[in-house]
Amino acid sequence: MGKIVLPILMLLLLCFTTVHGLSQDLGYLGYSYRVEGYYEGLYELVASGSYKSTITGDPSDLEQGFLRITYKVRYVLNILINEYEYRYVYVYTLLSFNIKAQGFSRGFVNSINLTLLKYVNKTKYEVSRWVKLPIVLKLNLTNGSIYFENAGKYYSVTGISLYNDVVCFEYATYHESIVNSVLNRLILSLYYDPLSGTPLYFYKYESSLDLYNDKNFMYTKQVVVENGVSLDLSKVSRSIMKNIYFSGSKDESEVARLGVIYYGRLRGFSINCSNKDLYLRLDTLHPYRVVLIIDSYTVSIDYSSLKLREYSVRNTKIYVSPVMYRSTEYTIVFNKPIKLPSRVDNKSLIREVTIEEREYSSIYVYVYSLVFNVLVLLGAYYLCRAIAKIAREALKD
Repeated sequence: MGKIVLPILMLLLLCFTTVHGLSQDLGYLGYSYRVEGYYEGLYELVASGSYKSTITGDPSDLEQGFLRITYKVRYVLNILINEYEYRYVYVYTLLSFNIKAQGFSRGFVNSINLTLLKYVNKTKYEVSRWVKLPIVLKLNLTNGSIYFENAGKYYSVTGISLYNDVVCFEYATYHESIVNSVLNRLILSLYYDPLSGTPLYFYKYESSLDLYNDKNFMYTKQVVVENGVSLDLSKVSRSIMKNIYFSGSKDESEVARLGVIYYGRLRGFSINCSNKDLYLRLDTLHPYRVVLIIDSYTVSIDYSSLKLREYSVRNTKIYVSPVMYRSTEYTIVFNKPIKLPSRVDNKSLIREVTIEEREYSSIYVYVYSLVFNVLVLLGAYYLCRAIAKIAREALKD
């Protein structure tokens, strides 16, 4: 027990002294906020045939192999703000890991074990204006080396969601393709804090299957779930949301939704409109971001003094500003007349992430992996037979 408690106490002491010293050295005498918690991660690999031999580097190693690694990471984020600048000072440590393997050589598993042992209890800290947290475990499928990659590598925006009372950016994608007779599938789901980039949930599933040789297949699964991070972040992160209605439409059902996501507090906020013009005023020294969601493809922005990046998801357009921290006024001009409701409505903008979605990886993927591997193998076999039969008949004709 003492072997476990001592490293944790040393980590807490290091976090305090490091952040306290940095805050003085960088001149942060204004506001500071602290977020801390844990990440629980999973890496899983099933490989057979040529995929497995490529990973292990042994051409004769073709039998199916299974590898599962679970691990735990401690994370501490300090948000330091003054009237001129803001910085994120964050600390992370791999506390423990566990490996289960079957069908892989002892040397291959030992190599992974020795690599991960080098990370354990090695505390690292960074100072930046965006968190780049390497907590997603990844195996190089060409040489078998293992390492941690930054979850932010995948950052994009497909939605604005509410994750445990934290307004966050959501990125979800699904791809399926057949290339050189190989069926490839990718499922990716990610939720993260819009201001710091702190990940809240990460899930990635990739699979490949040779349609002409069902012994050549592989799937990998990477999952990272926070524990306590979102709870602390919900005490710091705030949001103001408001609907914007377009009176130019026949039934006035077209709506845009404007939101401001910020840390700490706003000293002043106002939103007004005149015909097609929207006026937004913000008075704050804390980091913030403006988001705008337009649900209609007939509505567009003719002009904006606020720099906005557009993300299109089917008929929905999502506009996201950079992270800013100065008081200012913005003007946005739409192509249709607008009007505002009489009260702020936080629930209008965001979709709450359900418990089922957060537990998606632990339930769905376990069943999906089993069913997928069986059904796709059978499906590929019969599909190949059908394709071959059609090809033979076409040649006869």
